[in-house]
Amino acid sequence: MVRNITSMLREFDHSVVTTGPDGAIDREVIDGANVFRCRSYGQIASMPIAPSLVSGIRKQARKHQLIALHYPFPLAELALFFSFRTPPIIVHWHSDIIAQKKLKWLVAPMT
Repeated sequence: MVRNITSMLREFDHSVVTTGPDGAIDREVIDGANVFRCRSYGQIASMPIAPSLVSGIRKQARKHQLIALHYPFPLAELALFFSFRTPPIIVHWHSDIIAQKKLKWLVAPMT
C-alpha cells in the first residue's frame, strides 16, 4: 500500500519508516521514497519488537507536513503520542484486531 502511494505521488518528498529483520538495510531509496528500516528483534502478537521505530517515526514526523499511519500499529501510535509536534495524520484502517482479542485493551485508548 505504501509503495503504491509513494510511487504514484513522486513529485512529493516521502519518507517511509518501517521495520526489517536483524541486519536489515538501514536506509535506501525505493521509487524515489526514502525508506528507513528499524531493526526488529522478532514479533509479539504480529507486532514487531523494534524499539528504534519510535524514535525513527518521531524524527520523520518533525520533517514532514503529513503522516500516513497504518492502523492498528501500537508502536507507531506510541511514537506519535510522544511526539510534541505532529503534522496532520491520515489513518489507513487495515483491520479490527481479531486474532489478538485479548490484547485489544492495549490499543483501545488510542482509538
